[in-house]
Amino acid sequence: MDFGIIELSEEQSMIVDSVRSFAESEIAPKAAEIDAEGRFPKELVQQMAQMGLLGINVEPEYDGAGLDYLTYAMVGEEINAACASTGVIFSAHNSLACGPMKKWATEEQ
Repeated sequence: MDFGIIELSEEQSMIVDSVRSFAESEIAPKAAEIDAEGRFPKELVQQMAQMGLLGINVEPEYDGAGLDYLTYAMVGEEINAACASTGVIFSAHNSLACGPMKKWATEEQ
């Protein structure tokens, strides 16, 4: 995958391609319904969790995927392209929930 000045690793390309496929086949067909009903797409969130997308930049020793922020951003872009509200769930979980824990939590907690 060519992003001009950014050269992606093979792993990054595989992850983004996999998420794009998931977003196009699973998220996009449900996007209008999710938004119209104002519902939380529990089934999609569970699938994202199974794919390792929740905790995407949390270290593996804490059961995260341990990926970098560039990959996180590109994955978010693919999810948001399919359904913005599902993208917000992905971003909020990884940034607002995992971010502070990653930065300030202690081992005792």
